[in-house]
Amino acid sequence: MPINVNFFNYCQAQSSSTGVEPLECEVLAPMFVQGYYMSSSYSGLIRGTFRQCRIMGIPILTAFVPVAEEVYEQMVKWYNSSVNDYLKDFRKPKKNTLEVTSWEAFTEKQDLAIADEAIELYLVMDQFEFLKDKIAETNFDARVILDMLFEGYENKEIFEILGVKKSAGYKKVNKTQQEGLDLYKELNK
Repeated sequence: MPINVNFFNYCQAQSSSTGVEPLECEVLAPMFVQGYYMSSSYSGLIRGTFRQCRIMGIPILTAFVPVAEEVYEQMVKWYNSSVNDYLKDFRKPKKNTLEVTSWEAFTEKQDLAIADEAIELYLVMDQFEFLKDKIAETNFDARVILDMLFEGYENKEIFEILGVKKSAGYKKVNKTQQEGLDLYKELNK
C-alpha cells in the first residue's frame, strides 16, 4: 500500500504520458517535468497528458509513466526529490513570508486541485505547431497560411503574400484549413 493513498489514486486517474498503458502488474508513477519546451519527439512524452499543480504560484509539471508496482514508491521518492530541488530557488527565508516546506507536505494537505489555465495555451500552441509541421510535409504553403490565419490576416492579404489569384488563393486556404481540421480530428479521437 502506498504511503500517500490520495496521491497514488490521483496518479492512477491520469493518462500515461508515454502513450503506453500500464500492464496488470504496473501502475502510473509521477515524473517531474522541468523542461516543458523540450520537444515531444526528444523526450518521448506526450505533453497533453501533463498535469500542473501550483505551490505559491510556482507551476509543477508532472508526467505519468507506467512502472512496476514495487518500483512506485521509489519513483515517488525521486519525484519528491526533484520537485524539492526545483523549489529550493523559490524558498524565501524572509520574516513573515509564506515558505514552501516540501512537495510531500503540499500533497498531504491539498486535494491536488490542478491549475491548467496557464498550461492550456502552451498545449494548444504545441499542437498547432505539430499540425503545421505535419501538414507542411505535403502542402508547401501550409505553415505560412496557417500562421497568417492565426494572426488574423484577411484572405486578400494572404493571396497577395502567396502571390496567387483570388480563386487559387481560396482553394489553397480552404484546402489547408480542411487538412488541419482533418488531422486535428484524427489526432484527437
